[in-house]
Amino acid sequence: MHVTIDRAIKEAWLFNIKSDYSSNFLLLEDSLKNAFYYHLRSKLTDAFLKENKLRIYTELYTGYGERIDIAIVRIEDSKDVHLREQITEYLAVIELKHKGGTVPINPFLDDIDKMKMYLKRKDSNQCQYYLGFIHEAEYDLEETSWLKPKQQKTWAKGNLTELSGFYNEDKIVFTNLSYNDMNEDLNNLRV
Repeated sequence: MHVTIDRAIKEAWLFNIKSDYSSNFLLLEDSLKNAFYYHLRSKLTDAFLKENKLRIYTELYTGYGERIDIAIVRIEDSKDVHLREQITEYLAVIELKHKGGTVPINPFLDDIDKMKMYLKRKDSNQCQYYLGFIHEAEYDLEETSWLKPKQQKTWAKGNLTELSGFYNEDKIVFTNLSYNDMNEDLNNLRV
C-alpha cells in the first residue's frame, strides 16, 4: 500500500503536474494543490481508498496548530465523532510551494523546517513526507536538492522525497530526489 501511494505521488508530480504546468493550468500554489489532489484521486482509485480506509485531505490542521497542504490518512469510520477525529494514521504528508523566480527562497526553507519538525515528531512510523517545490528560477541541473548533504543523510533518509520544478536553460525541468528507497525506477528522475 505504501509503495502504491509513493508511486502515485511521484508519477503525479513528474508527469501530470509537469504537463499541467507546461499547459498553463498552474497559476500559483492553490492551483498546484488542487491539481495535485485531483491527480492523486485519479491514481488512487475510490476502490483502493475505500478498501484501505484511506482519505486524501487538503489544508489538514494538526493537533499542533499546523496546516498540512495535502495528507493521505487512514480513518476509522465512526459516526459519533467529527471526521477529523476519525484519523488514525498519517501515511503521506505533502507540503507544496509555487513561487515566481523573483521571490526569495525563504518560503521554501520555511517548508523544509516545517517538514523537519513533522519528521522529528513522527506521528506515524509508516508516514512518508514529500516537499513539492516549483520555483520559477534558473537552476543548475547538478544543484537540484533543497537539502544540505547532512540533512539528506540524517533526518530525510528513509522518510522524505524532494519533488522540484525549476528552469534550466529556459526549459522547465521536474525532478524527483527520493531518500525513501521506494519505486526506485522513479528515483532521481528528471523530466
